[in-house]
Amino acid sequence: NRPFQIPTFDAVVVSPDVLERYVGIYSIAGTPAKMTVIRDGATLYIKAGDEQSSGVPLEATAENKFTIGPGTAFEFDVEKSLLIITRGDAEMVFTKEK
Repeated sequence: NRPFQIPTFDAVVVSPDVLERYVGIYSIAGTPAKMTVIRDGATLYIKAGDEQSSGVPLEATAENKFTIGPGTAFEFDVEKSLLIITRGDAEMVFTKEK
């Protein structure tokens, strides 16, 4: 008998022009950690480092927020060239390489 919010499962459509701004290689300074973001049509894919696979598709939850399932969220900050990955309470901040 406590208040709660029902999650929405509606797909969010983000235009390819907006998605293209997120494409690139992101890294954490001083570490070997890298993430590569690519676009195929209207879908973004993310992969670790220079992995040769096509990557894991990201599902949009807002124009700049994505998920790959419960517990893992991706947020792009174009102004600051950042990719913020949140898993549970842990947050990793990647900077887009020029």
